[in-house]
Amino acid sequence: MNITYNGDTPEDYGAWLANKPVITHSKIKRKTTDIPGHDGLLYSTEEYRDNAQIDILLHMKNSTWMKNIREVRRWISQVGILTTTETDDSFYEVVAVDLTEETRPAEDYGRLKAAMTIYPYEFLNSGNLAISNPETIQNDYDKCQPLYHIAGTGSGTLIILKGQDVAGSLSFTVPSSSGHLYIDTRRMIATALLNSDVSVDSKVQGDYEKFRLEHGLYSVDITDGFTLEVTPRWGYYV
Repeated sequence: MNITYNGDTPEDYGAWLANKPVITHSKIKRKTTDIPGHDGLLYSTEEYRDNAQIDILLHMKNSTWMKNIREVRRWISQVGILTTTETDDSFYEVVAVDLTEETRPAEDYGRLKAAMTIYPYEFLNSGNLAISNPETIQNDYDKCQPLYHIAGTGSGTLIILKGQDVAGSLSFTVPSSSGHLYIDTRRMIATALLNSDVSVDSKVQGDYEKFRLEHGLYSVDITDGFTLEVTPRWGYYV
């Protein structure tokens, strides 16, 4: 087994993976209530999770060890995208890195341990592929936070149903400046340009969170004259 981090492997820096990465799973945020006269505590579960962690242990053996370890530190301490050869159909988003342990038992040999804080989701590569003008969307995975891309002119409505129940409904006006509207349910923002930080939330009336997709089958309906692309961002909780 091996890892690739931001496009590079440990071997690119004269290192190798000592063992399989160790994953500390995210904790579901819970509230507890202590009721006098009753055993135990009552738990209420929210839908949100703390970050997860992946620990990486690298070995290095090199006659120029000090120069080598500097390059390894620089590479592994950045944030970015982590993949493993064991699950090459998915990736993790690393949001922070702490170098927790560095040992050098010999002149030319040492070890470096990195604790990678990850967004609590294993993203599937297939989830980055947009679905064009879907009438239905089948989510075979855990709850996901799609990106909705609407193109056209004027105003309309977007509705998703799970079974016979309306899961989400919103009305929108596509910005005339771009002819595009992006509704990002992960960032909870609407924009006229992809990945922009300039909000056009005033062009949308509705709850973005209701357009996150639970496991199951959804029906999709949008006003005639508009095109819709949905990038589902499939994956699993970690």
